[in-house]
Amino acid sequence: MSEARPLRRILLVGGSGFIGRNLREALVRRGHRVLVADPSVAESPAQDEYRLALTERAALEQLLPCHNIDTLVHLASVLLPSSPAGQFEREVAEVLSPSFALMEACARASVRFVLFSSGGTVYGDPGCDPVPESQPLAPKSRYGLAKLMLEEHARMCQRLLGLEYLVVRPSNPYGRHQRLDGAQGLVAVAMGRALSGVPLELWGDGEGVRDYLDVQDLCHAVAALLEGGTTDTVFNIGSGIGHSVNEVIELVRQVSGRDLQVLRRPARATDVRRIVLDTAALRAAIEWRPRPLREGLQQFHRELTARP
Repeated sequence: MSEARPLRRILLVGGSGFIGRNLREALVRRGHRVLVADPSVAESPAQDEYRLALTERAALEQLLPCHNIDTLVHLASVLLPSSPAGQFEREVAEVLSPSFALMEACARASVRFVLFSSGGTVYGDPGCDPVPESQPLAPKSRYGLAKLMLEEHARMCQRLLGLEYLVVRPSNPYGRHQRLDGAQGLVAVAMGRALSGVPLELWGDGEGVRDYLDVQDLCHAVAALLEGGTTDTVFNIGSGIGHSVNEVIELVRQVSGRDLQVLRRPARATDVRRIVLDTAALRAAIEWRPRPLREGLQQFHRELTARP
């Protein structure tokens, strides 16, 4: 008889977005109790939803003892990898500073703090392939810098306050619940443009290589790590396989059966040329067999075309 998984009481901060919605569904299916705190929650929240921003520190921290939370998952950010420099001040005020205080509150309450960092931006141009978690961090964007600052504060809180933390560095997730008209997420935006007949804007020559991961595989990995009680470490979560932007566009054309038009734009200084994540540590910790990109795209396309 297999050993029963320990059930968790989990608070998703910033949990109403693309990854948060998928993670909530995955955790609830596995029997965990999941609460969501996010300013975009509806004005009449559903059960276990709280319309709270990170800046509402007292109310947010009060959720921990009130609901016997044992794990807090941090998904909040106001930045995108392409955000202009001026938005970094807003990230500091609305995300970084209150997140630092939240980590300290978690340490006092013996709540494990799980940070969604970024496998695509914290490494910068790594110069190795694939990129292990031990690679020096050298972000090229302020989005990556913000994630690095959160990681470092979690490590400091572990040293000084005994915080139990876990950092996950996802690659480029795509799939269910992702906006097709968003400002990031090549796969979803390309699929949306193909289905709507609107041209896709492409920065650079399209030869930049990334590691793309179905969001349901990402959520499986995170759930398995949470159930395993893993603490005080960092995991890359990716497919371990690189695809160029041009390859992704061609796959979207094939899967959708549409002629996706592309508008070429100049390359951006913040764009990394190639990054594929080394997932050896993850494979040693959990069962990890992410689906191939074509298979994930086919599933995503079926879900999109089945919508009313």
